Amino acid sequence: MPINTGITLARSAGLLRFDPDSPDTLPADRRRADGKTEHQVLFDMWVHEGLEKLERFPERPGRLGDPDDLDRNTDGFNAPSPDEPLRATRYDDQGRPVAGVRFAYLRPAQAGACPGRCQVIRCDSGSDPARCHVGYELSTS
Repeated sequence: MPINTGITLARSAGLLRFDPDSPDTLPADRRRADGKTEHQVLFDMWVHEGLEKLERFPERPGRLGDPDDLDRNTDGFNAPSPDEPLRATRYDDQGRPVAGVRFAYLRPAQAGACPGRCQVIRCDSGSDPARCHVGYELSTS
């Protein structure tokens, strides 16, 4: 599925906030420090395009934006990421996480295959969707 389709589905499901004045805006203690909505973070990082050939980050050629930065910049791909990871999550009335969306940056599109190892992201069922485990598996390609 193209990344822009996934973003549209997540937005229509209510997982990505795009209106800061919406009644479902996060409480102050769960808002981003930079004041941006999830949609604005994705837009600012050109994630909706998903085309490395446009070179939106000339200081990091062939790289796409990594809004969730699930690997905390440890995968060696040097993908641009925000100071504060996206981690778009919806909470119930008691403040418990009930749904979320993550944007996994598995490898640079330019590479074509993982260089030696691929990033694998696993989330335990029933756990906080903001807490995913990042690991690596050797590439077979």
